[in-house]
Amino acid sequence: MKIFTNWCPTPLRKALENYGVKIDVVKTSSILHILSQYEAGCDLCYFARFAPPLIDKDLFRIGKTGIPIIYGFHAPLKVDYPVRPSHYLYNLVMPMQAMRAASISKKLHFLNLDDIKLINHLDLATKSIYLPLGVDVNIFKIPVTKSERFTVIYASRASWNKGTDILVRLVIPYFTRKLPDIRIDIVSYGFLSHLYKGLKGMKNIRMIPFLPPIKFAEVLASAHVLLFPSRYESFGLVVLEALACGTIPVAFNIRGFVRDILSRDSIFKEFVVNYSRPERLALKVIELYKLWSKKPENFYSLVRRARNLALKFSWKNVAQVWLRAFKEVTEEC
Repeated sequence: MKIFTNWCPTPLRKALENYGVKIDVVKTSSILHILSQYEAGCDLCYFARFAPPLIDKDLFRIGKTGIPIIYGFHAPLKVDYPVRPSHYLYNLVMPMQAMRAASISKKLHFLNLDDIKLINHLDLATKSIYLPLGVDVNIFKIPVTKSERFTVIYASRASWNKGTDILVRLVIPYFTRKLPDIRIDIVSYGFLSHLYKGLKGMKNIRMIPFLPPIKFAEVLASAHVLLFPSRYESFGLVVLEALACGTIPVAFNIRGFVRDILSRDSIFKEFVVNYSRPERLALKVIELYKLWSKKPENFYSLVRRARNLALKFSWKNVAQVWLRAFKEVTEEC
């Protein structure tokens, strides 16, 4: 089988190639560009749709194609907690585009079950498939020892949808008053990085530049807790990466990996809180700190549990699910 795509992480590509799949990766955000230049000799096109832009104009320019297309939504179909006019526009436009994508594609791919439910309400259940992302468990792994100082990490870009404002104004000030001796690592990048000026003067804050995967994995693995105050996601890959490192996520209950996996786990669901109660993120950090300091054996039991959960989503395992989906689509044609 030969597939051309604009997105394929190296671990996924290698795993699929071990199953005899040839992957051609094209650097483009235009599905028309892929189809016009790489259609011949291929069995399948997988196109990953990211946002922005809000509207994919190519969707309305495509006619019949000679090969099947899987149109993958790597942006959520809905903003979970809309407060701006742009959010309500987004929630209207994205489902409409999904309907258009369904008319030109064999399948629509989604990274979370909430998007699947939404598309099913549009009578497109037969067109939708759920395929999760995976994690490179050889890079993201538990270190020999965690940091000797209890460390909380925020590893998302500075933006409104990632909840950076909530982190800076509410969460960090709340738990640092209770736990002045802990360390907070912030991977600093993104267009709202200026918000971090609100943390000026706090000696336990360590600002870290954007890092390559191996270096980032080391920093993530040394931490004890990942803070994930995102308002909405499509998947939330950093949560899975944290689990692989034995770092416990504390997150809002939003679509993606948090709601689909964490909130269904008998233990980790305790560290998923409602968006309307941001102070509970801080309380969960305090709870984990007390567990680490008073019952370290119980805390490190959580660390091992986190790793075992992440192993189920290694790219090697996830690639088998993707492969089955690819085969089903090509066999239907």
